[in-house]
Amino acid sequence: MKKRFQYLVLVILLISVFCACKKDLGNYDYKDANVITITTDTANVDRNVVVTNDSIIVKQNDSLKVEILLSQTISSNDLAFEWTVMQSAAFIGNPAQYVLGNQKGLRTKIILPPNVYKLVVKVTDRTTGVSFYKFYSLPGAARAG
Repeated sequence: MKKRFQYLVLVILLISVFCACKKDLGNYDYKDANVITITTDTANVDRNVVVTNDSIIVKQNDSLKVEILLSQTISSNDLAFEWTVMQSAAFIGNPAQYVLGNQKGLRTKIILPPNVYKLVVKVTDRTTGVSFYKFYSLPGAARAG
């Protein structure tokens, strides 16, 4: 009786596996994600402020203007931008992160006291939800005014 029960369980298990696989219709429409590369538009910047593609020098109460260039593997105009500034060291007091803008280019006034910060631009493709980041060293000060 025990062997018959084991065979019955095995047959039921096999039938359920085959039924589960039959429901899989093989609909595999995989789409490549849009890979976005972010670089600084160094041709149209103040060379005293934007030193390199990854480093910006500003002082308190200075205006900051940064333009970026995007290259995409799949052309998309449905992009979201977010510029934030955050402190480089976790032991420094608040604010740990502050949003500066939501446009492709950044134009803001810097009012935080001198310290070591990171400027981050986040570009999100809204169709896929995938985000790409570019980090800048910002050894001056930072906060929108």
